[in-house]
Amino acid sequence: MERIRFVILGFLNPYHWDVKVLIDEFAEWKDFESLPPSEVKALTDAFNSNVRFNAGASSSHLVKKIKVPGRLYRRFICCLRNTIYNPELYFDMRGSLMMMSFLNYHLELEKLMWILSTFGGAFSAYGDYFEDFAVKASAISVKQLEIAMKLGNPVLISRCKLYLSLSLIQRGYFRLAKRIIREQFKLWEKVEVSDGNLIRRICRGIWTRLNNEKRRHMLSVQ
Repeated sequence: MERIRFVILGFLNPYHWDVKVLIDEFAEWKDFESLPPSEVKALTDAFNSNVRFNAGASSSHLVKKIKVPGRLYRRFICCLRNTIYNPELYFDMRGSLMMMSFLNYHLELEKLMWILSTFGGAFSAYGDYFEDFAVKASAISVKQLEIAMKLGNPVLISRCKLYLSLSLIQRGYFRLAKRIIREQFKLWEKVEVSDGNLIRRICRGIWTRLNNEKRRHMLSVQ
């Protein structure tokens, strides 16, 4: 009997589920918006005839409002990993809990990252006038770097290092800031994707700021 393996990613409200992706028996990720219409219809029909009916009969308080194909959300809280043998439905609860913990962990890290980014920008703005704020901005950048390394995002890691170099410039540590900027520019120099262009532009902007601050520092010393 044909097997279809579903991964359902739900939004925060457990009474309203929206389908994000499906996984077939070859563990291939499929996104509804990237599939041809004929395949979307086949998967949707299979979902409606099997998953919605059986899931609604077994736990209607959770999944009775499943919608297909659903909208795409940036943030996902819950994951139900199901293996369907027509017409029966089996819930892999252990896998669901593992995936839910993994998603929650990364979502909390992302949430903390953007909160720190907001505070870091504020402290960095005042760091041009007060050294204490620049020191605090440095500490926030270091904390963001730790989170970026846990997330394993190389773009975020480079951006956090460059934010740190900006606060170092404000505090007068020009050599250390220069070394960080050069390292990041060299790392992304030959990367042609949009992420590489972004990091290079940030490097050039901070490099210009570095030269201006060095020039101003030399004039103030004279």
